Formats: sequence, structure tokens, C-alpha cells
Amino acid sequence: MNDDGRPDLVMGEHRGALRLSLWRNLGGGRFIEQLVGEGVESHRPRRRRRS
Repeated sequence: MNDDGRPDLVMGEHRGALRLSLWRNLGGGRFIEQLVGEGVESHRPRRRRRS
């Protein structure tokens, strides 16, 4: 995400606080959470179409 060569993570909850977070990789197995949003559903179940 920040182009430093280390893989960062994005996590979206679909239960609980419904947080959307960016986890920045600091290296050495260390990550820091940056909260992007909260209270908005980030998982929309797929609906079946009728044939």
C-alpha cells in the first residue's frame, strides 16, 4: 500500500464493529493498524439469479 516493498494487509469485518482496517507492515513481523472506516458492511453476499 505504501510502496515500501513489504506486503501490507487490508481487513474488512462483516460482523461485530464492521471495521475496515489497513495493517501496515513495519518489518520483522510487526504490523500497525490504521482504521479506515467503521460501521459499514463490507461483505455483500452473492445473490442467485433465477433462470
